[in-house]
Amino acid sequence: MVFSPDDDLTLPPASPARRTRPVAAPQGWHLHVLTSPDVKLVDAQVPISQEGLWIGRRPVREPGLRVDDPSMSRTHVWIGPTLSSPTDVARRSGVRQQVRQHVRQSVPVGGLDCHDERSQNGTFVDGERHTATTLVAPAVLRLGGTVLLVEPVADARVPPSAASALLPGQSADARRVRAALADAAACGEPVWLYGETGTGKEFATLALHELSGRSGPLVKLSLPAIAPGEFEAELFGHQSQGRRGRIAEADGGTLLLDAIDELPLDLQAKLLRVLEEGVVRAVGGQADIRVNVQFVATARTDPTDPTTHPRVRRDLLVRFRNHWIALAPLRERQLDLLAIADQIVPLPAPHTWRTALNAEALECLLLHPWHDNMRELRAVLTRLRRLIGDARPLEPADLQFAMYNRPLSGAEVPEAAIQTLRPPSTMPSRAELTRLLREHNGNVNAIARAQGRDRKQVYRWLEYARVSEAELERFRGSRPAPGDRDSEV
Repeated sequence: MVFSPDDDLTLPPASPARRTRPVAAPQGWHLHVLTSPDVKLVDAQVPISQEGLWIGRRPVREPGLRVDDPSMSRTHVWIGPTLSSPTDVARRSGVRQQVRQHVRQSVPVGGLDCHDERSQNGTFVDGERHTATTLVAPAVLRLGGTVLLVEPVADARVPPSAASALLPGQSADARRVRAALADAAACGEPVWLYGETGTGKEFATLALHELSGRSGPLVKLSLPAIAPGEFEAELFGHQSQGRRGRIAEADGGTLLLDAIDELPLDLQAKLLRVLEEGVVRAVGGQADIRVNVQFVATARTDPTDPTTHPRVRRDLLVRFRNHWIALAPLRERQLDLLAIADQIVPLPAPHTWRTALNAEALECLLLHPWHDNMRELRAVLTRLRRLIGDARPLEPADLQFAMYNRPLSGAEVPEAAIQTLRPPSTMPSRAELTRLLREHNGNVNAIARAQGRDRKQVYRWLEYARVSEAELERFRGSRPAPGDRDSEV
């Protein structure tokens, strides 16, 4: 059985006779097609069965996924469960025909193996070329012009939910947050949003306010921006100064308290009374004012860890306990990255970020650590937007301009995530490039095979070394003249 783009991508379940015991990852594995020349497959979700999955332009084995990608080999790669049997030895020795007969007798041990089937353009796993490796989920695979994300199947307990303009994406994290916000909006109880800086707490608050259907306003209060001594008047109001206070302003709506751990402890006790009784009294006031407000507090640290909140009263934490909602960092939401990009930096039609980036550029964005999360992504995409045209999609060389080779926070970036954005430390010298061009008669594909690199990487070396097309032609077709033997590009 080989899939075509028009086929149902759901594999039939393995027969009970083929399983000796449950797979270590009970929910199984699947891959998502993030981008591909085969537009019918884009956004497809393909299960990986116990027998694995063969991927290529026209895979000769089954189960197979057929991808209409001219830069992909006929049978490009096999992905399947790691097995505790002679199958491992058979795969690694290249005896592929033995795999199917062994897999029926093997016991899965929980991981996923990835084996390149001697493809012409190689299999790239998390930015590095591999012939055989064990995947660490989630894993980003680039096969020719197709980029895949391999990850475990989401917990079935996470309810399905439709993506919204404020909370896009179909990852388990995105669906979990949307479901939790819908639950909180329905009951009107206080909500505690926590996560790293830039994970979208304000977007989540906007979504909560819309879901609640409240007629009152959404009022935002950044506590770190309030001067010492002004907290009480700003929050509760001041009778003699005629200030209503943010709580009163949000009556009938939603109040966002950003960085609630900045609120002094004595005022946290006063806020607790508002949460419990629904009344507020201004500074210098003699009467309580009844309010109907849904409170949203945000923080960077996990409220379930008591050591992380020494500046928040325990009884206040408990008041928010029914709706503690974690927002995952962007580096853990690779499946949602393109949808988030279209949300925060939209492109003019007909462009989207999926069509604006080539496969290698998308791979770089997926592997970037995004220490500043959506704030960093917005800054990078804003710079990239200036480079978008109708002639070609953006390439890794364009990302070098936008990403400055490191996250805006200044943290260290794993080399695999940016190896295509700058000249690698192992880049051949100009003299070495000259030798390679002479030795292989200017054949870039031959140089790439000899160096174990993708041919596009070799072209980048030549670009960094400022080797023009005219200079490259000197080495092609025939061996250079003796007078050229000592020249350098």
